[in-house]
Amino acid sequence: ARHVRLQELTSSGSFQRHRREIFKYAEARCELRELQSPAVRVGVRVTHEDRRGVVTFGPDCDNDCKVKFDDTGDESGYINANNLEKIVDDDAVKRAERAADKAKPSMSDDDIAALDDVVEEVVLDVLALSGGKLTGIGYAKDKELGTNRHVFATLGVNRQFEYG
Repeated sequence: ARHVRLQELTSSGSFQRHRREIFKYAEARCELRELQSPAVRVGVRVTHEDRRGVVTFGPDCDNDCKVKFDDTGDESGYINANNLEKIVDDDAVKRAERAADKAKPSMSDDDIAALDDVVEEVVLDVLALSGGKLTGIGYAKDKELGTNRHVFATLGVNRQFEYG
């Protein structure tokens, strides 16, 4: 039923009128979920054996990372990401929550509920992708969203190991 609702939503005038708002809202929700996620990536603050630091490399295909520790400034050898604990920045999470609320499109409650369901599924898929559990080619939700015929590029810093 959710996917039928999504197809109705994407073909409606409401979706087309609010497409830019929907993109900004989905992006804000993804940022929020990434902050809340325990996933480790470059730039994330972590703890390892009672030491704090920042991930400077990884995780690679073996799930190994390198960390620059705060106390000495030294970079570690390879550490498995499962042995690192991400430090959640509560203030950043609150800012991201406010940004997502502010970015919510001016659509009906039913349309927002359908959009929220799809955005949540996509976020979970992106998190699975970053863990190597999902491939990007043939992504089924692209067809549902009507983005399966789009060419895209990411400009700027690549924050995930999986993307070339």
